[in-house]
Amino acid sequence: MIQIKEITIDHVRGIKHFNRELNLLSLAIQGPNGSGKSGVVDAVEFGLTGKCSRLKGLGTKALTVKEHGKHVDADIGKVTLTLHVPSQNREIVVTRTTKNPSKPKIEPNDELANAIVSEIAGHPEIALTRRQIIRFILAESKDRSKELQALLRLDKVQSTCDELRKANAQCARLSTADQQSLSDLTAKLCTHLGVPQIEDGKVLAVINHHQSTAGFSPSPDLDSFLSPASDKSVVTKQEVNKQNAIAEIQTIRDSIADDGIGQACGQIISQLDTLDAAPTLAIALARHQLIGFGLDALDADQCPLCDKEWEFEKLKQHLMAKQTQCEAAKAINDAIENAADTLSLALTSIGRDLQSLGVIAKRLSSPDQIFELETAYERVSSWANDLTTQAGIMSGRTWISNPLKLNSVSAAVEALAEKVNQLPEQSATDHSRTFLVEAKRQLAEYKQAKEKAAVSEKVAMLAKRTHAAYQQTSEAVLNELYGHVKADFEHSYRFINEDDESDFESEFNTSENSLEIKAKFYTHGIHPPAAFHSEGHQDGMGICLYLALMKHVFDGDLKLVILDDVVMSIDNGHRKKLCELLRTKFPDTQFIITTHERTWFKQMQTAKLIEPKSAIQFSGWTVDHGPQVFTAVGTWDEIEAALQKNDIGLAAWRLRNHLECLSSELADDLGADVVYRADGSHSVGELFPRVCQRFRKLLKQSAKASKSWGHVDKDEETSQLESKFKDLVTRIEEQESWMVNPAVHHNQWQDFTRQEFTHVVKAYRELLDCLTCQGCKTTVRRNSPVKCTEISCMCGCLQFRLVEATATQKAERKAAEAIKLRLHAQ
Repeated sequence: MIQIKEITIDHVRGIKHFNRELNLLSLAIQGPNGSGKSGVVDAVEFGLTGKCSRLKGLGTKALTVKEHGKHVDADIGKVTLTLHVPSQNREIVVTRTTKNPSKPKIEPNDELANAIVSEIAGHPEIALTRRQIIRFILAESKDRSKELQALLRLDKVQSTCDELRKANAQCARLSTADQQSLSDLTAKLCTHLGVPQIEDGKVLAVINHHQSTAGFSPSPDLDSFLSPASDKSVVTKQEVNKQNAIAEIQTIRDSIADDGIGQACGQIISQLDTLDAAPTLAIALARHQLIGFGLDALDADQCPLCDKEWEFEKLKQHLMAKQTQCEAAKAINDAIENAADTLSLALTSIGRDLQSLGVIAKRLSSPDQIFELETAYERVSSWANDLTTQAGIMSGRTWISNPLKLNSVSAAVEALAEKVNQLPEQSATDHSRTFLVEAKRQLAEYKQAKEKAAVSEKVAMLAKRTHAAYQQTSEAVLNELYGHVKADFEHSYRFINEDDESDFESEFNTSENSLEIKAKFYTHGIHPPAAFHSEGHQDGMGICLYLALMKHVFDGDLKLVILDDVVMSIDNGHRKKLCELLRTKFPDTQFIITTHERTWFKQMQTAKLIEPKSAIQFSGWTVDHGPQVFTAVGTWDEIEAALQKNDIGLAAWRLRNHLECLSSELADDLGADVVYRADGSHSVGELFPRVCQRFRKLLKQSAKASKSWGHVDKDEETSQLESKFKDLVTRIEEQESWMVNPAVHHNQWQDFTRQEFTHVVKAYRELLDCLTCQGCKTTVRRNSPVKCTEISCMCGCLQFRLVEATATQKAERKAAEAIKLRLHAQ
């Protein structure tokens, strides 16, 4: 995999221009909502993949990277990334434009570099947003499975399984239809031939009997009879065999008069009337499955469906009563469906008979009968189709309840019967000749139908076995894969929640291309994450699951991860643990992290996940200029550079901006006593003096604590620092008070010379150095916001303990010192 050495963004999304040399370090960008943080993420994702996930999904149909990936007032957007390939120890420069997002410029332009860029372009999942976290944890089982398989590059597993399932169902339907068609043709052929079943010997005997009567030579076998050459010896004139026609007409008469049709219609109407009489049954039918889910999830005095407080037993009884009502509704629905199936089969059979009578009408050259039979066939087919859906049954209620619905069909049949009855009686020779014509047609249809049914049966069996084998194999593979992912997921989640869920467990259940995830909720069983876990814990699960999946995707070679504001709902304590998790478990991974949370921004630096020089703050955003960038590290150099140019105004602005940022962080880190504001908007004049007061108070407390422990050197060192800090504060208050006075906003700096303002800068720098470790370059902070026992920098070199020795500990120390003095005197 790759890591990013340098980012250059020109007119992409909300970024006008942005350049940052990362040198393979992780990057953190902090800023308020709307300050342009996600624009950097979009640009990096675009540079790597040519895509922007924020322009995809629900509600983004009309959005394209080419049109909407560029800055709003630009003709074209461009991203240049300098990539490092650790496995090959080489660098690749990729330049991608919104005009041609799929055709990046790659330097060096060789086969290996192109292959690397192509590979990383296929991994848009390296960027994680909070809305993607929700899809992992709170999605439906099938949707979650689809999302995770796509992330694991296994999206073809589900699509293939879906296609195999569809093919299996379609092949089964076709096989059933072909078998039914064969059965109908077999019955019809048996009737025509006058045999109980189709056996070649018996069929051939009947055929040869009629060929002898008609004056034709007997056929040695059925294939010979069916061959085109036999047409010369068998009459080809399409005449009607009167006896056969009368038999077919009687068959359809019997079908129309079948009592089963009336009974099925009566059953449907009766059940529909029952639903009409009790409207709640229809509602209960729709809720049947939901109530079942509720009963399965019931294990506390709270409704699992609406979270309303209930007594457990009363709630259970209430749901069971609802389910009983649902079962009654389901029984009615099942009765309707069974009756509809029976009626549909009867109508389909009548339709096939009407088609056969249509052939007879055509041979009689009777256009009126042809029209009537075709009209009857269309009507019956439409009714049969209505019975396949619940909506069709409801809309067909009128014809179902009509006892005269088949009268028009009977009329068409009887009109044809009258035409057939008017035919003259055939001689034995003519009867045999027309018999042979019809027998040949029906035998040919029977043979084709038999071959088709045999093929479709084999195909259906093959489709069934293929689907079953693929399903079984894919589930076994996915279960093994999810087993590894599950172990990493649980380990990471336990790590960031060790204070309250150190025994966390989960379940990954796969079936029919769905993945159900359940999580242990303390000692109250295993449930879906949304059941009892808070939103913050759900977000934590999502991040841990994502990291476990990414680790598997890249086979342990995870070098780059982009996290876009993913800790929105996670509390400060767990964010700190998340920092430790990312730093310790993924030491070789480069992270690009955006956040609007200042605390987590600071925690990332404190935990050494992010180097201070790789921490950027966006203070705002405008259409004309893009993000307003503030970097803590390098500020003094920037101020010095402004002074060298004699630009006092710029130097003053940078200094004040730096103080505004640090004052807010130090007030939080040290627990400064600041007047509460609901909007959190405090000026530097409010914060900075309070920070100074708080730090002096902590230094005095530390000096007193050191003295109580007998640490004379530390006592003197701390007291000297407190005295120095006091002098610097006094100097600033007396000589440069305008900098910390919120009421003074006029441009006093215009009256400063470079030399005068250099003294101002020096005073503030020396003051802030008192709070800053010269080793790790981090400021001191409390070890706990509740029970603070010390303040220290990130590396611990600058440390001030605050807890005094107890009277007992002082007595023990003095006794030990006395013993030591006596031993020394001896």
